[in-house]
Amino acid sequence: MLTEAGVYLRLYSFASDVIMNDHVIQGVVLESKSGREAVLAKIVIDATGDGDIAAKAGAPYFKGRESDGLMQPATIMFKVAGVDEERAVFPGGFEESFSLPDGDLQELGKKYLPSPAGHVLLYRTTLPGIVTCNMTNCTGVDGTNVEDLTKATLVCREQMDDIVAFLKRYVPGFENCYIISSASLMGIRETRHFKGGGDHNRAGYFRGQGI
Repeated sequence: MLTEAGVYLRLYSFASDVIMNDHVIQGVVLESKSGREAVLAKIVIDATGDGDIAAKAGAPYFKGRESDGLMQPATIMFKVAGVDEERAVFPGGFEESFSLPDGDLQELGKKYLPSPAGHVLLYRTTLPGIVTCNMTNCTGVDGTNVEDLTKATLVCREQMDDIVAFLKRYVPGFENCYIISSASLMGIRETRHFKGGGDHNRAGYFRGQGI
């Protein structure tokens, strides 16, 4: 659809900085295998996910919870195959649980899953026997910090084998499950919150997931 509309695409490019003139953003600086390049534009739309360009342009924001700056946990979701869906259970929220032979499912998760993981969230997919797991967890992460993102990636990937072992041991229908895929990037739930509106005294807040 973009090609049909005549849109010029530039993939494999990272917007690393902004070009400003008297508080007006006039373009961005791109980094890629082609080197460093400047792209000028009448309108710049920030879709970085964390408001990187808006922040570099000076848009006011705060990060995380206003009281202490802490942000929601980071996660890598992954899929397992080999699930007997007729016998399996699919808790879709933290408060949803099931009574199993070894005890309450969510309580078992808190007891046996590696901290800070500890919840059991399992979702059906459109493919038979394949289930999405939203169970890895890393806290104390700033999604705008590359060292934190690296740490979170290692923590969550190390948790995956333990999670699969837990599912095989405690959850009906998952006795023969195995990992078939995982997200390529960390799932970041929260970083910058930008102050919206021209009058900051009356500004509403909206999430910094692109503005």
